[in-house]
Amino acid sequence: MATEVRGGLVECAWSGTGAGFSGVSLTILPGAVGQFGYLPPAGLNSTIALEPVDLAGEAGAHWPDTGIEALAGCAEDQCQVTLLADGVWLTVTTTGAAGLPATTGLATAAYARYAAAT
Repeated sequence: MATEVRGGLVECAWSGTGAGFSGVSLTILPGAVGQFGYLPPAGLNSTIALEPVDLAGEAGAHWPDTGIEALAGCAEDQCQVTLLADGVWLTVTTTGAAGLPATTGLATAAYARYAAAT
């Protein structure tokens, strides 16, 4: 596992087998409201085509009252969920057979843990 924290930006990646993933990367950027709003889905640095998704009803989710914006998609053996909630831009990218529902679950759990810790 490799983790780096710079000026509030958190980047973490790990690889191995388990839960259908061979690799997972997580990026958290607080205070990113402006950046998220100015980038259309096609403008994100991703090889995966992302489409808007509704994560409001995701199991275990505790989103802020201000709501959530989210984009998600899969290509070949990679899936990505990127979201903005309460000014925090969070992206989870997975490699492996687990698919989009499992990647969405990771993103939901990562945001909940980040929100609880800050």
